[in-house]
Amino acid sequence: MAKKPVLAIDWEENTALSNGYPERGYNMLKQFIEVLPIAKERIMNTLDDVIELQDSIHKLLGASCYCGVNKLKRDATAAEAALKLKRYTKLPELIETLFLTIDETITVYEAEKDDHAG
Repeated sequence: MAKKPVLAIDWEENTALSNGYPERGYNMLKQFIEVLPIAKERIMNTLDDVIELQDSIHKLLGASCYCGVNKLKRDATAAEAALKLKRYTKLPELIETLFLTIDETITVYEAEKDDHAG
């Protein structure tokens, strides 16, 4: 069986995470997308403080669990794991990937939101 690709936004999962209510899922995702630039900026501003950086990524990861943004969830998990395991040499690449995924998630949302709005 082929492995399901990791999508920037999995709209089916978004609906499932909102107990089958697409409008509720859409609204949760919309709110999440609205704070992504702030979350990205907070991560940028905490790069020199490992504890604050881990907290920033942890908050982003937690919020990503409720929206069907699996690619972002995967990349935030990887960055948080590297911080917890003190694998700091991996962080620049992981943070760069996370930032690219944040940007991709916003772009995909903007391109697809009208197809999924209630």
